[in-house]
Amino acid sequence: MARIDLENTPERLRINELTFIAPGEQGRLTLDLRRLPPKSLAFSWQGFVNADTVAALFHHNFFTEGTFAGAFFEASYLADQPEALRFKGILKAENLLLRDSSSKKKPIVFESILLSGTGKHLRIAALNLAIGNEKITGLGHLAVKQKGLELDINLISSFLSKESVNDLVQGLKETQRALLGDHIDQDDEIPTPENWDITGRIGFDLDSFSMSRNTTTVFSGTQPVHYTLYDVHGELQLAPGTLTRTEIFSSKLCNLDFKSTWYSDEALGQHFELATDSNAPLRLENVLPCLGVNQDLVEGEFSLKANLRKESGAWHSGNIHIKSTKGRILRLKLLSRIFKIVNITDLFVTQTGSTGKRGFPFSEMYIDTHIQENNLIFDRGIIHGEGLNLFLNGDVHLDDYDADLTLLIAPFKTFDTLFSKVPLIGQDIMSEYDSLVAIPVAIEGQLPDPTITPLRLESIGNALFNIIRETFKLPYNILTPHEQ
Repeated sequence: MARIDLENTPERLRINELTFIAPGEQGRLTLDLRRLPPKSLAFSWQGFVNADTVAALFHHNFFTEGTFAGAFFEASYLADQPEALRFKGILKAENLLLRDSSSKKKPIVFESILLSGTGKHLRIAALNLAIGNEKITGLGHLAVKQKGLELDINLISSFLSKESVNDLVQGLKETQRALLGDHIDQDDEIPTPENWDITGRIGFDLDSFSMSRNTTTVFSGTQPVHYTLYDVHGELQLAPGTLTRTEIFSSKLCNLDFKSTWYSDEALGQHFELATDSNAPLRLENVLPCLGVNQDLVEGEFSLKANLRKESGAWHSGNIHIKSTKGRILRLKLLSRIFKIVNITDLFVTQTGSTGKRGFPFSEMYIDTHIQENNLIFDRGIIHGEGLNLFLNGDVHLDDYDADLTLLIAPFKTFDTLFSKVPLIGQDIMSEYDSLVAIPVAIEGQLPDPTITPLRLESIGNALFNIIRETFKLPYNILTPHEQ
């Protein structure tokens, strides 16, 4: 049974009373819709109704299942005056299946929503949302401001995926388009808010957040990689217009401390911070595969501190500091080529030794780099290896991995070993790392298959000399391969 009292003119739709009673349902609705400027809408609701009943009463419904309940809930606004928006009463909804989401892999269900309005404030007392088997809970409030609405909402989830977030955003956009008239007859169009700004923040605390993306590395090319962030704490900040800023205050990525900031406008830049926890040592062979790097490159305990900035799709600035101890370089193709060219292969023999492991062992590795205009610049690269030390300086362009590097090879077998064992004389002329001679080579061209060229003394820049000077603290004899 239903009773309706309405007035409908080209200028205005006024429902003085819409009352209905059905098994398990009853309600009372009033509505005042002004179609001509100043466009406005005011409505009130009291009762309990199913979503399919709403669809039968009106032309359109945005939910295919669920229930609405109201306790003297009222809302009103003027399309061009956001500061005039007002709320009153309580509105509750349960098990609302978002229209068109039932056919998707992950149906979107608002399991419960509880809203409480007082004047310019609408409190979100409860929000429980399901996207497939992923759950989101939240609470917060909405405040009316001079130029629009200000949000302050906190969301919590034990597990959430980027795929589900994208599904939710797309579903809400489809609902918004319908709500603002894309599929509604012009005569019955709901007044569209004009030039309203939605600002504020949406905080999020996630036990885990997963995403997949294509990652390109110099050794393995482009391949899809699945990442999972744990203990994610951050917020989405809404600025006037369509600009948003997302910041992750803290999280764990592959057991690394991870922080990040990015904007909806890519030109404004992205910022990333990665670091190891000094109280929880990590190993390269465990972390690199998690980051999408095939683990046949290097292994060993390590510490990391990285601070990177990206603008308009290119790396703009930042620095990376890595220290590794008691490790092994597993990928030996490039090193083997270098040692063959400078004719010291007899000093470099790949052995499994007592550990049964392959590769080139090292006691310490230091890598200090910075980024400038999409170039990765090696300020200092030092490897204290078994049988020789390596010193690296130069840069690699991050677009095409084009390298311009200088490598010094400092063997300390053969006559260096003899000098170090001579009493007094050896102590005076040998460095603390027992190396006397260094052989320079140039590494130029695209990695991982660059051109290797022996260098003469005059080709070496001051930067590489400074690395050696700081490390060894004594003058160096630089020999070209032709002078051996």
